[in-house]
Amino acid sequence: MDLGNPCGIRDYAIILLIARLGLRSSDVANLRFTNIDWENELIRLTQMKTGNPLELPLLQDVGEAMIHYLKGARPKSESDHVFIRQVPPYTEFNPGAVGALVRYHLLKSGIHLEGKKKGSHVLRHSLARRLLEHEIPLPVISEILGHTNTETTLTYLRINITELRKCALEVVI
Repeated sequence: MDLGNPCGIRDYAIILLIARLGLRSSDVANLRFTNIDWENELIRLTQMKTGNPLELPLLQDVGEAMIHYLKGARPKSESDHVFIRQVPPYTEFNPGAVGALVRYHLLKSGIHLEGKKKGSHVLRHSLARRLLEHEIPLPVISEILGHTNTETTLTYLRINITELRKCALEVVI
């Protein structure tokens, strides 16, 4: 990713939001300045998919990437959306555009997506796997990913049979 141009700087910040915090493309596309609490290092939003509130820590690397974008790469615009197009009209992204830029960078980096989820969903699965490997409890992973219940998150457990076995209950006869 070319961090020497405005698109690369923007794309890097977007990818970090998805890869490190598990945000959906729709939530990144609709992220507004009012959702970011810089003082308390939090991101608060209402999820587009579920309508549920979500509060996540604004991790240092994510915050730094966003500041780099906002100070040096974001075009001047009256839009209250954090991420906007780099060419006129300077309007917000749609979720499909966020997914497309993630797919573009994954393919460009040599990550093959054949037969797998594409775009930002790959990054959400990767985050779920890393959290699982660090023995983060399932309800916490569900909350981070913005799932309304842990049943949805169970699909992410299929990615690691070893970890899945740890969830098995002992059969008592």
